[in-house]
Amino acid sequence: MASGEEEFREIFDGEGYVDLERLQEISQHGIPEAVRSPAWAHLLGIGDESMQRQLRKDFDEILTKASLSVEEERTLMGYIKRYRPHIAFFQNEKVRSTMHRVALAVCYQCSPSTYIHDGLLNPKLVSLVGPFVYLLPSPEQAFYCVSALIRRLDRLFMSIPLSTLVGQFMMLFRSVLPELCTYFQAQELEDDLWAFSWLQYLFGKELPLPCILRLWDTYLSVDNILDLHIYVCLAVLSHTSEELMELEESELTGFLQHLPWMDMDEILVHAQTIREESKFRDLIPDIQPPPQ
Repeated sequence: MASGEEEFREIFDGEGYVDLERLQEISQHGIPEAVRSPAWAHLLGIGDESMQRQLRKDFDEILTKASLSVEEERTLMGYIKRYRPHIAFFQNEKVRSTMHRVALAVCYQCSPSTYIHDGLLNPKLVSLVGPFVYLLPSPEQAFYCVSALIRRLDRLFMSIPLSTLVGQFMMLFRSVLPELCTYFQAQELEDDLWAFSWLQYLFGKELPLPCILRLWDTYLSVDNILDLHIYVCLAVLSHTSEELMELEESELTGFLQHLPWMDMDEILVHAQTIREESKFRDLIPDIQPPPQ
């Protein structure tokens, strides 16, 4: 059961001390909108008020060093302009400028990474940047939260490369939802049209923003995001299977890249059920981060 706003505020008002373990515990069930911003900041290690001035100074310094080629700049701005075009917030030029600065700083700070190769920014990173820019009050907070999330994911991808994870996910897909998987194969739907993006970017591009915010409440509260995320992906497929099996290949791709609204609490419960059933059938892939 989700906790109320007051329970979160009691944690934040702990005279300089935040019980992170308790915050993680209650955040897994969803965070009220009014306290989501400070909760995410604390979950990603930048919630302390005393840090804010230094964060701003460091962010400004990073931006003086970061740069992209003309072609990369053009591609990045194209992605930013196409990001969630139906949400007025993201059509604001100041917001677009903030997203650009955050993405630029992330490219400099987090390279090398699963998301940044040889200093080259994958513009799809905008789908991770967007929710943090939407939620957090300053560019530097958004930057440090995106960077912290990428570091968490990179540690997991060190133990299981993305291509291997996709292969294991597709194996689970065949075992858990064989009829839908067979239908995808009959329609000659390629994995790289949807599965890679789902797994690497945590639905940041595909799900409606309210669904992303609720889902990431849970993701930011657990130690091993990918170990939960693959089952969330299966739950999403199961939830939409009837609609998917009425579509042809080109329509399938569009649907999987622009998913409808879903009750993410129901999806998360279903994901845990699938995980337990997969564990019983000895289908669980090993997704463990290397020791620190």
